[in-house]
Amino acid sequence: MKNLSLSIRVSPELREKAVEISAGRGQKLTEFIRQAIEMSCTTTHDNVTQSAEQTDYSVVQDLTA
Repeated sequence: MKNLSLSIRVSPELREKAVEISAGRGQKLTEFIRQAIEMSCTTTHDNVTQSAEQTDYSVVQDLTA
């Protein structure tokens, strides 16, 4: 199956954080993002529900402020 492209918009701060993490791991940014999506999509429904209930959204709010 041919890979498809995906475009997303993120804040400059989130992009920079992703760049820093991927560089620290010796990965290209696209590979880091691909792995993050794969991990999120392979989590079972039960784990997703638990994670959503336990997520600290204050981190997200800090990035958008």
